Amino acid sequence: MEGRPTLIAIEHDDYHAEHVGVTGDGRQFILTTPFDPAVGTKPGGEFVALYVFDKAGCLLEAKVDSFGLSWSRFFGHPDRAYQARQRSYSLGER
Repeated sequence: MEGRPTLIAIEHDDYHAEHVGVTGDGRQFILTTPFDPAVGTKPGGEFVALYVFDKAGCLLEAKVDSFGLSWSRFFGHPDRAYQARQRSYSLGER
């Protein structure tokens, strides 16, 4: 296969893809917490990312909150952002 795929499947799991599904109005979503590892002099960082797709799987919006260095997670900021994104789209509890 050449080029980019036209469609990919993101399956629910209890670790990386705990919040994958369909909203009440039929939009699809994934809410996740990706990270960029610290390597060498690059500090890395943590993120909360919400991707919303239409019924056909076309990306409608991506909201990514950056929390800088990995140690910031101990202060609870990413967790509060994750919960806020859940509430804004009625995605259920974490």
